[in-house]
This record gives sequence, structure tokens and C-alpha cells, in this order.
Amino acid sequence: MAWALRALAIAGLLALPFLPWDGFPGDEDSEAAVKGILSVLSLALVGLGLLRDPGPRGRATNGPLVLAALIAIATYFNLGIFHTDRFHHDWEQFHYTLGARYFPELGYDGLYAASVQAQIESPVEGKVPHSEIRDLRTNQVVETFSPEARAHAAEVEARFTEERWRRFVEDHDHFVRDTSPSHLASMRLDHGFNPPPSWTFVARLFVGNQSPLDGARLGALGAIDYVLLAFAFAFAGRAFGGRDLCLALVLFGLSYPGRFFWVGGALLRHDWLAAVILGVALMERRRFAWAGAALGWAASVRLFPALFLLGPAIVAARALIRRERPTWALRLGAGFAAAVLAALLAGALTGRGFGAWREFTDAIRLHRDTWLTNNVGFENVLLYDLETMRRELVDFSLPEPWIHWQAKMDALRESRAPMLLIGKALLVILFGFAVAGRDPPRATALGVFPIFVVFLSTCYYWQMLLLVAFAGSLPLLIATLLLNAAMWGLHPLTAAFEARYGLFSWGLLLVLGGWLALWLRGAIRRARDRGAAGRAA
Repeated sequence: MAWALRALAIAGLLALPFLPWDGFPGDEDSEAAVKGILSVLSLALVGLGLLRDPGPRGRATNGPLVLAALIAIATYFNLGIFHTDRFHHDWEQFHYTLGARYFPELGYDGLYAASVQAQIESPVEGKVPHSEIRDLRTNQVVETFSPEARAHAAEVEARFTEERWRRFVEDHDHFVRDTSPSHLASMRLDHGFNPPPSWTFVARLFVGNQSPLDGARLGALGAIDYVLLAFAFAFAGRAFGGRDLCLALVLFGLSYPGRFFWVGGALLRHDWLAAVILGVALMERRRFAWAGAALGWAASVRLFPALFLLGPAIVAARALIRRERPTWALRLGAGFAAAVLAALLAGALTGRGFGAWREFTDAIRLHRDTWLTNNVGFENVLLYDLETMRRELVDFSLPEPWIHWQAKMDALRESRAPMLLIGKALLVILFGFAVAGRDPPRATALGVFPIFVVFLSTCYYWQMLLLVAFAGSLPLLIATLLLNAAMWGLHPLTAAFEARYGLFSWGLLLVLGGWLALWLRGAIRRARDRGAAGRAA
């Protein structure tokens, strides 16, 4: 095995000069080729590192693992090329920086309407608003200059004081100047500004109100995530050891669904991930109250991380059944509740009072009712078919190309609701039995399983798979690395997100289902051994 892995690593190194670097990373096929080879190279190095140190988790790391981690991190950052010509992510910064800075006036429905009006008033010549825009009140694409759209734009502008509107136009001018008209038009066809008010409270501490937006400031805002992640990873390294840290970095850097393209260089798009990593590491250090607080904050700014508590809740329930006293669970729950309460209060301090939470609930419900083509989850496995993944119902001549596809997905979800419910319940129950015997940190790290089953999460959130490194399952770790490498190989075969993330959903089901199958085989074997021992007695 060792000689084969060495040969694979050497072959990967020899292949590097012949990769299509000229188109990297702007051309997706070039990026897939480069990152596919780097994934295989890193996978070989991980194998060598694990063979060199097959001992229990937490042991010190070694050369191959360190090299694999460094390659993976460089791969994530596109080897320092970032977004070809810049570090910050204009699309993300348009939504999250403008949305947070002017949240008191824009709320959840005003960003695109205000953007059109600001562009009309902009001193930048030669760029006019596109003819279509998404109405964030209904999530429908409408004509930009229809009477209803113009009335909405006027109503949004009226929410500003004269000074605040002047600042908004000045800040918005950066995006008018720095992006092409078609790119800015595409931004206004996205789905708006949707984070909870608790996230907005923190973001507003960073975006401020005074300094005008420019590339340097947006770059600094985009770097905050990596400061948070560096702190979380460093703490995790102290808690779990160098080897598990390197494996987590490899999973993070080589993540197919979470590549830099999506939210790299954005504002606070990895804050929840840093909080979850920190929460699992704090749990390993027996700091359960602080761990609960970290997980509570992650849940308060992204909602779905609340399911990371399912594993430790099952572990605690098992302890109670055995008449033990899991006092750690009380501390964990208290920390979680305190963080959620603090988040609720913080969200009311964003300029729109407690009503911001009601507005968020309405906006997120509307958003959840809209199918996204880059979602990952168990529902894709049961609902996607060849027609879906081939985009046979997508018509790019329409203002909303996916409207027929959306209607089909809504109909399928309704008709297959019983199947979805039974499948989800069965998988969550099996997860409960499989995780019950684990300790709290590993049960928490395995929370990626119920999140996959219960939620449809946008692809970039699946960087959470790095938590597999802390789950104590080597087969699950290797299978996750193999899935990422395989997806880089499949990437050039289709440009359709439905196909890419439909296949990734299937692959993730096989990975997590394989982990369940291994647990089930072990449970059957242990039951058989206990039966044999009982008969012998």
C-alpha cells in the first residue's frame, strides 16, 4: 500500500507542470483539472501520513500530512490568484456589506430597488440598469421600470434621510464602476439579503457607517472570516492534536462544494463554521457551557447548525436511560440557550427593533420556498431525475429560466412528501442509534449527517464536512476525501449545477450511508457475540 501511495504522490507532482495553469482559476475546466490533480496528490499524502502514524487520534502529525494540509489550503485560495483579479467577492459584498450597512432602511425587501435607483442617480456614465430585476417582496422577476417597481423604489428611497441616501449612492457607485453592467444586472436577479438580524448586528460592527466602500475596504472585510477560522483551527489543533487538525485542513481546502469561487473573500460567510469548529473543540476540552454558547451562536446566524446538538442530546438521553447524570448536557444546553437569547436581543439592535425578526421569518420562508440549483441534501436524491439534471425544463429565453423546473420540483415534493418523511425519519433514527455510544464531541461532529437528511443547504455550507476529521471514523474520512476528488473529475462533464450537486448529494448519501452500514454490521456482530456468550454461560 505504501509504495502505491508514494507512486501516486510522485505521479501527481510530475503532472503539475502539464496542467492548464493559463486558464486557472477563471476557466472552470482548468480549475477542475488543477484541483483534481492536487486532490489526488493530497489524498496520497494523507494515506502516507496515516500509514506512518496509525496510532490513536490526537498523535503528533508528520511530514506527509503537513504537506497535504499546505497543498489543500493553497488550493482553496486558488494558489493566491483568488478571484483572478481581486481577493474580495463583489457579488457577495454587494449583498452583505450594503445590506448590513443600510439594513435600517433596506430591511429584507429594499436592496435591489434601492440599487436601481442609486444607479440612475449615479454620476458614472454609460451604465444603465438592466430591464429586469427580482422583486424581493415576492421573489419574482419583474420589469425594472414597471410602475409597480418604480413605486417600490421610490418607497424604499423615502426610508432614507437625505444624508444616508447620499452615502448609499456613493457606496453603491463602487459596484457600478467596478463591475460590468451584465454582472450588476445578474446580482439583482439573485435572492437578496437574507441573514438573521443577529448576523446583521455583528456585521454592522465591522462595516461601520463612515468610510466609503472601495476595493481595499472590501478586501479587509473579506479577510475577517479567515481570521476567525484561523483562531478556530488553532484551538481545534490544541484540543484534538496536530494530525486531526491537518486532516480537517485538507477537507476544508479540497472541498468541492465549498471552493473559493462561492463565498471566498465575502463578509462573515464562514462565521458559523468557525463557531461550530470552536464548539466541538471546546467540548473536547470539557468546556461544555462555552461549547454550547459557540453552537448557539452558530445556530443563531445560520439556523441549521442547531442540528449539531442532536448527537450530544442522544448521548445524554442514553445516559439518563442508564440512570447516569450527564451534568455536562445541562451546561451545554445552558450555554446554547444563553447565546440564542443574546442573539435575539442583538438582532433587535439593528435599527428595525424586534420587528426585524418577524421580517426575517417572512423573508426566509419565501426564500426556502424557492428551489436553488446548487442545493445539497437528501431531498435531491429522492426528487432529482435525468430530466432535472439535464435542464430539459430550463428555458433561458424567459425572464425566470427555471420557472418550469421550479414548478416541477414543487409538484414532486408535494407528491412524494410521504416518501420524504419516511426516508428522513428512518435515517435520523438510524443515526440516533449509531451515535448513542459516542462521546459528546464526536457525536457533535457527526451532526453533518442529520443536517444532510433534514435540510437542503446551499453547496458552500458543505465545508462543514471538515468536521469528519474530528468524528473518530477513518473510513468516513477517507470516503469524504474520495468523494471530493471524484467530484473534481466529474466537474467538466456538465455545467449544470443541478447535475453537479445532484451527483454530490448522491455521493454524500453513499458516504454517510456507508458509515451507517459499518456501524450496523458492528452492532449485529456485537449482538451475536453477546448472544453466544449468554448461551455459553
